[in-house]
Amino acid sequence: MNLQQNTQRPLNGDDVSCINFAVRKYTSADGVEREGLTAQLSIASVEGVVVVGEGSVFNAGGKRWRVLSLTEGDPWGSMGFEPVDDE
Repeated sequence: MNLQQNTQRPLNGDDVSCINFAVRKYTSADGVEREGLTAQLSIASVEGVVVVGEGSVFNAGGKRWRVLSLTEGDPWGSMGFEPVDDE
């Protein structure tokens, strides 16, 4: 799945917007703090913004999602992600 910068899409009924691509610190799914290209996600069910980078996991629509890639673009970047299989 992909989400383009400055756009919104529903994930299991939870609206998610992808904004503000920049190089900054973020936490990967294994809990390690990293620095790299990030996006801020605005998730309807979450107060504030969630900063994600490649390998991060975020919650939306009652599911967990893993960020596979972040790509800068001209003029907009995009984020690739997939549902996390918690079996």
